[in-house]
Amino acid sequence: MVAVRREAVERAAALLVEAWREHRTIPGIPADVRPAAIEEAYAVQDAVSRALGPVGGWKVGASSPTAEPRCAPLLASRVHEGPATLPAARFHRLGIEAELALRIARDLPARREPYAREEVLAAFDTLHPAIEVVDSRFADRESMDDLSLLADNQSNGAFVYGPAVRDWRRRDLAAQPVRLVIDGAVAVERVGGNAAGDPLRGVVWLANHLAERGQPLRAGQIVTTGTTTGLLWVSPGAVVEAEFPGVGAVQLTIGR
Repeated sequence: MVAVRREAVERAAALLVEAWREHRTIPGIPADVRPAAIEEAYAVQDAVSRALGPVGGWKVGASSPTAEPRCAPLLASRVHEGPATLPAARFHRLGIEAELALRIARDLPARREPYAREEVLAAFDTLHPAIEVVDSRFADRESMDDLSLLADNQSNGAFVYGPAVRDWRRRDLAAQPVRLVIDGAVAVERVGGNAAGDPLRGVVWLANHLAERGQPLRAGQIVTTGTTTGLLWVSPGAVVEAEFPGVGAVQLTIGR
């Protein structure tokens, strides 16, 4: 276990909290307090959430079917039921991803032995079509190191979820068709598309990871399982619809 530099974590978190509250970007996290290990990046997330919370859910994803997932909190103030209209002025960047999300029905508290896949999935009640808005507290997101991006809630800006589906367990979510429509034109249409392969692998990992961190998944929280379309940038005024045939659709309008 890596020893976390508590003072560095608190200073890094204070910079991000100020950027959130003042709605401004920062050049980056100074080198002397920048997360040096993944444990520090998660500790920064925790400190930011304590200041800005509560947490309404989590995002989780992996870069490949074998890569270890990474996660970040979704601030409750940034989680919206669709259809939703969000003002462009609320964001610095306007990235869009179509995703599948699950809502948990009962807590998964910390315990000595890890949760099995079946136990984790049994705790979730409904599946939802969703859109994540990707934003950043950094002036030049593309130049930031991975741990700084992770510390900044993995670039979450907002999250919009659609109607609930209860019979999701019999669906092959890894092979779920998706269509992302922007201003009436199909921008992405594919089958599957989640880099992690099986999107539920990350959900199981998340339940155990958060239990180990002492902040387990709670009933009512929503977990989004990663992009199925990749990241697309849009402009103010855009109307975005994520359609998952057989599951449902959700719409987001970016106000000017």
